Amino acid sequence: MSQKSKIRIKKEATAGLDDKGDVIVRLLPGEPGSGIDLNIESTVKSMFEKQIRASVLQVLTSYNLTDLKVSIEDKGALDYVIRARVTTAVERALNPTMESIGNLETSVAKKEKLRRSRIYIPGNRPRMLQKGPLFGADAVILDLEDSVPPEEKDAARLLVKKAIENLDFGETEIMVRINPLDVCGEEDLEVVLPAGPDSIVLPKCEKAEDVKKVEKIIERIKPPKEVALLPLIETAKGLLNAYEIALASPLVDAITFGGEDFTRDIGATRTKEGKEILFARSMLVMAAKAAGVQALDTVFSDVKDEEGLRKDTEQIKTMGFDGKAAIHPAQIEVIHQVFTPTEEEIRYAVKVLKAAEEAMKKGSGVAVLKGKMIDVPVIKRAERVVRIAKLIGLDIAEMRGI
Repeated sequence: MSQKSKIRIKKEATAGLDDKGDVIVRLLPGEPGSGIDLNIESTVKSMFEKQIRASVLQVLTSYNLTDLKVSIEDKGALDYVIRARVTTAVERALNPTMESIGNLETSVAKKEKLRRSRIYIPGNRPRMLQKGPLFGADAVILDLEDSVPPEEKDAARLLVKKAIENLDFGETEIMVRINPLDVCGEEDLEVVLPAGPDSIVLPKCEKAEDVKKVEKIIERIKPPKEVALLPLIETAKGLLNAYEIALASPLVDAITFGGEDFTRDIGATRTKEGKEILFARSMLVMAAKAAGVQALDTVFSDVKDEEGLRKDTEQIKTMGFDGKAAIHPAQIEVIHQVFTPTEEEIRYAVKVLKAAEEAMKKGSGVAVLKGKMIDVPVIKRAERVVRIAKLIGLDIAEMRGI
């Protein structure tokens, strides 16, 4: 019977706390052919070294490990504690998980895109399309739906296709809002997907099947690059199904809210204060966050009311939204001001994450900053601030020593 091949770890791993009755176990990859180099430090080494060594080697042998350096710093641990800590260290070495929450060098997740602002541009207006790259928005929505009259839709989709192929949008994300599939959405996809947009906005999305239909079309057309799906929730039915919609496809990395159409659907009156959509906004954020995708808010329709826009944007930011739509270039700066972390916010976030990292290293479930306990929601907010700062390109490294 053939022998099981030996396993070498490729990653350093540690387990255990610097605490009485515990043991700190450190594993390091060794040189090929070096076997197991086990070093034990213990306050009771003279009496229990052999027993500690036997327990450690028994765990390592059960994993068929070889070629590693093992450091044991015993603080008076019982045998079961030693075995548990060695097993934990081995599992961490063989099955690396996410980096610690305080690791500020961790790269931004692939799906984490900067979408503070998105501006709608009519797909049948060449002059507006040409200005799109100059607006400074994080994303442009080249619109084939509401802003394009029925008799212009065939021309608009070709115009949008050529705009994507010929205009340099730089770092701006190119979104295309198609028409609903039961109107002419499939025809839109047939024309614009080969041009390589970054994202497709699916309007009037009411159920997971709507997303899956678009996903199948994308798979059939095979666009030149990966495309994201952004379902647009504009009806009561869509809102009630928002969580299932967000999980309908791995291509979905955000769900968006259409407040104007939503209020018409439920028979409400749209107001600047937004009381009539507060519950809907909350539901959409919860659905998005539960599904692990971004939540993007609706437009503020009064272009001349800058203060109203600021208040509305500040409100949705506190609710957990990741960005807001704009209908005029003048709105972009205000939206960015609200969603861009201040230097003070970044500095505080860095301190929070460093405190959380220190607590994690010590094995404590409680992080403390300036005498105050830091709970999970505070840490999550700090992580979000740092992610946004990184996406914007701000230098986080220089704040690490603060």
